Amino acid sequence: MIGAAAGSYIALQFGNTVILPVGLILTVPLALRAIREYRRGQPTLALIFLAGLVSVYADSGARFLTGLRMSEEQPVLYQAFGMPTPAWALAAYSSYFTFAVYLGYRSLSERWTKKTFWLVAAALTLSEIIFEYILIHVVDLAYYAGENQPLRVFRLPLVWPGVWIASFLFIGMVLYILSEHLKGIRKAMLIPLIASGSMGFAALLAWPTIEALHSSLGSSGVSAVATTNIAAIIAVLHAVSQFPGRSCDKYVPGKAIASHEEVS
Repeated sequence: MIGAAAGSYIALQFGNTVILPVGLILTVPLALRAIREYRRGQPTLALIFLAGLVSVYADSGARFLTGLRMSEEQPVLYQAFGMPTPAWALAAYSSYFTFAVYLGYRSLSERWTKKTFWLVAAALTLSEIIFEYILIHVVDLAYYAGENQPLRVFRLPLVWPGVWIASFLFIGMVLYILSEHLKGIRKAMLIPLIASGSMGFAALLAWPTIEALHSSLGSSGVSAVATTNIAAIIAVLHAVSQFPGRSCDKYVPGKAIASHEEVS
């Protein structure tokens, strides 16, 4: 009883005294940059920022699909699917979500090389794995429910950190592609799509693993599906990351970038 109470107290304090202030500290420069870019006629970051604030309300759905459970003994922002989302999640989405999605957008708008893109994706995934490991093992703030969770290492199913990061980067890449065809205020029509966040895009990219997780398959079967699914996600990201290069022979990088800035 004492151990459980101590664990709940540590989890509560970690969410409110670590994640919340760090999220707010990271949110400030992102918000200031969004305002500065908006004044220069580039509303993309502001759009992502607003979508990030809304996407927190897709958090419960994302955790329902993947089996991620959070400590219930903390201030709750809202609850859906029987999953309470803590109030500090708002700071996490306004910072972490916005930052990762913006990187996905910049990967296309700045024509990143393959090496740069995959190094950034790997670094984000590794940081997510470390963060979730701390949440599960150090502060007892979260855990993944289900005996058939795939690719588990020390109770952490390694597939999900990769899915979260892939989803965020993919959102940014899709935003770039779609915003090429929208001007001005019409870009705001993309907010509902982006705001589906980790629920909508995780379901889009990882639906085979989600289906397997909620089936009668055992851990080995779900892990086999997840491994194949990871390969498919990598292939999708690779294909979409090549989007700027699929222009005609008259493609001029400098001219294309200038044209994109005018559209933004």
